[in-house]
Amino acid sequence: MGHEDEEWRRVWAEMTDEELEDRLFTYHWLAMTTPNSHAIRLRQLADEAEKRGQAGMAERARLRAAATAADDKGKPHERE
Repeated sequence: MGHEDEEWRRVWAEMTDEELEDRLFTYHWLAMTTPNSHAIRLRQLADEAEKRGQAGMAERARLRAAATAADDKGKPHERE
């Protein structure tokens, strides 16, 4: 594990459960809507949730992201 990963693990450890679930949602949404792979970061965030005894948090975030991504597909994107 790299130094950067260790730094992120310290940040996540200090997050509230709500903040961690929001971060999980963001990475799930990104994984569903962008071509970049976010699998490693998602696994690390899910590991943190499991470490807290909140394994269901990752699934809640995934379902919320899937619903949001589906909603986003049906909406026209505004251009600034």
